[in-house]
Amino acid sequence: MNLFKKENLIIAIAIMAIFSLATFCGGDKGAEGDSATAETSGDPDIAKGMELYANNGCAGCHGDSGLGDGPAGSALNPKPRDFSMTADYKQGTSADEVAASIEKGVPGTPMIGYAAISPEDRMLIAKYIVSLQK
Repeated sequence: MNLFKKENLIIAIAIMAIFSLATFCGGDKGAEGDSATAETSGDPDIAKGMELYANNGCAGCHGDSGLGDGPAGSALNPKPRDFSMTADYKQGTSADEVAASIEKGVPGTPMIGYAAISPEDRMLIAKYIVSLQK
């Protein structure tokens, strides 16, 4: 079991490194084609959370619109969370619970904790993720 966790951690770190390089070297796609833009237009916290979601590499696994279809996610087992499907959340669906999942990770999945992201930024990302729920 401990080896399984170490393998997931190594895979997740490698995927995030690859995605980070692609994000920072690949240019900006802009808002065109971003289905979540309309949901963020009225709330500056959600708009900032969407920006932080992109800048912190969340889209690499979870996809640009949070559907679990990111380029790195295809190599993971289990697959990354589709944020629109609240029945599949393991640790709660509120912004506080999602922020805690970002901080601590989700046991038994490739989702590692991101405690290095500030608590304020984790909460903004969580608010954006909650805005994607059905």
